[in-house]
Amino acid sequence: MLAVFISPALHGQQFYIGLDGGYGMKINSPASTWSAFNSDITETNVTHSITPYSLGQGLQAGLSFGYMFNENMGVEAGIAYQNGVPVKTHFLQNDNNYTHNVYYSQSAQSIRLSPALIIQLKSEAIFSPFMKMGLICSKASMEASREDENEKITYSYSKGLNMGVTSSLGAKYNLTEKLALVAELKVQLLNYSPNKRILSEYTINGVDQLPGMTTSEIEVEYLNSYDIDSNNPQTSSEPVKSLKELYPLHSFGFHIGLRFNL
Repeated sequence: MLAVFISPALHGQQFYIGLDGGYGMKINSPASTWSAFNSDITETNVTHSITPYSLGQGLQAGLSFGYMFNENMGVEAGIAYQNGVPVKTHFLQNDNNYTHNVYYSQSAQSIRLSPALIIQLKSEAIFSPFMKMGLICSKASMEASREDENEKITYSYSKGLNMGVTSSLGAKYNLTEKLALVAELKVQLLNYSPNKRILSEYTINGVDQLPGMTTSEIEVEYLNSYDIDSNNPQTSSEPVKSLKELYPLHSFGFHIGLRFNL
């Protein structure tokens, strides 16, 4: 069996370019830090609910370059852009004496590089199944907002470089000698850790509050560790220091595309 994959087959060597797109569904994490909450309060009833989430849910489109060493084994390098669906939660309080509604939203976007190993069966057949296993190198950014009747606050999180893993099962259908239709079920597991958070919008009753605010009120710098020196306190002209935070970008989804043999 191993000989099928190891033995050289010069006529199986092939460069190709692929285009694909798909939609990734979220893979929820059991960690409580990766959950959002809804609260609904009326005069006689209070309802709280939890919303596990992943910022990896959304559309993804990409371009790939591959080389088959032989009929059964090859390597591929892909680059893709993922646009995440916003995760929305709320706090709603409506009774006879008080009304206060707060809406929260959080979304992420990322550019991903994915080197992978390919194992393919029956490459010369019209219908050929394959499997991919590889790594993901992702550079992501995130935006989070909070809005109520009077205030609107938006935070922009800087791009952070993160590593993850990916695997997929799929098949290609040869349309011609040079062109094939490709479909695959893809799983992507990775987290996002921003380097900095910036208060990019803050209004009260439509009036901009950012002018006049200090750097420490606007910026947060995320670090693996930091020291606090009581003899040399941080000034208002410096970003606030905080420990790094992780946000999930896990997803699974169906992708479809075309492969062009060179």
